[in-house]
Amino acid sequence: MRSVFLVAGLLVAISAFAGDASRRTYQFGGLTLGELLKEDIAYGCGCSFHYPPSSKAESNPLIQWELGESASMHIDGRLEILTPDEGCFSTGELGKPESCHFQGRSVTADISATTTWTCPADNESCEVTEYTGTLRVSKGSLRASVPVWGACGC
Repeated sequence: MRSVFLVAGLLVAISAFAGDASRRTYQFGGLTLGELLKEDIAYGCGCSFHYPPSSKAESNPLIQWELGESASMHIDGRLEILTPDEGCFSTGELGKPESCHFQGRSVTADISATTTWTCPADNESCEVTEYTGTLRVSKGSLRASVPVWGACGC
């Protein structure tokens, strides 16, 4: 009977670990920032920013939002929902700096980035703009500054 409980307990522990095993986390300024998992991401027209900046979307995003909607971030083991300012990353002019402020219950985030790539003028089906910059996150007295690569589009 003891072995049944031991095996059951081990299976529960493995399942709990495996459920979050695909979320990579990073420590910045005393905060733990986690990549968003597929179930955390809204798919559609919007923006996502990734770490490290060289990842070019090979990693899951640290922050993501659909245009006109709230953003999602995983901070200190919790999914945070943040409200963005109006008009975030809306110009997409090559070389132009842009920024966006996000407000949550106990968290704020700011992205400052420069447009590094836009669609060729002759490609009407292309709807993506790429950025590199910095994601700054504040929670209480803790502050994190993270270099990021991002993309906005459909």
